[in-house]
Amino acid sequence: MTLTVEDAKTFEERLLEHERDLIALLDWDPGRIAMYVDSRLERDMRAGACRKEPETVAWLERECPAGGALYDVGACSGSYSLIAAALRLQVVAFEPSAVNYRQLCRNAALNRADVVALPLALGPRTRITTLSLSGPLAGAAGHVLTDGVITLGHSVMVYSLDDLLAAFPDLPRPALMKVDTDGSEAGVLEGARTALRLPALRSLMVEVRSATRAAVDMLLVAAGFEERAERARIAPDTWNVLYEKSV
Repeated sequence: MTLTVEDAKTFEERLLEHERDLIALLDWDPGRIAMYVDSRLERDMRAGACRKEPETVAWLERECPAGGALYDVGACSGSYSLIAAALRLQVVAFEPSAVNYRQLCRNAALNRADVVALPLALGPRTRITTLSLSGPLAGAAGHVLTDGVITLGHSVMVYSLDDLLAAFPDLPRPALMKVDTDGSEAGVLEGARTALRLPALRSLMVEVRSATRAAVDMLLVAAGFEERAERARIAPDTWNVLYEKSV
């Protein structure tokens, strides 16, 4: 009996055909980026990320000629990390939710995207705590770091960005940061006081809410940034705000 070894390309095509109902194309016009969509939530919100946040996509496209590394803090399933990688930016993606981190890694592998994916949260100080999940589905948002009792979640490592960069000097230093952590953005920036002053870091897209805006503004202005633009999000009382380093 003779066994035929299937070549890698044929195997991959057959695998994708088998899984095609679980894959959708990201709604980004310049390129074909595929994403696993295990639920309607992911199909609508994650594969539909460009429609949801056109300002984030436009920012990445505008900044990509200058190059450098994007730190995608709160990367979820990786929609914007995949776009940044396709634009030839270096990408370091942070996602503490185990279900979202799995999907982030699957999507990066599916697209052969050069993404450094880290299963970490960023915060004001380095510690181990608990991530309370808003739900079990991949692509879900609204997860919260907590020291209290939870009904759904898991332990998670939190690093201050300053500690992380000191511990791992081989990580590329950020030129761009997208910070979308569902209300804990000020804590991320608090732990990045030194990183915010890096000469290479030129621009941040930060999700803010009324309750967090003053703290975010204070930290970024102190580090030499100015607010350039804002756009309301689909969530109530929530904006994406663009900050750029003052000249």
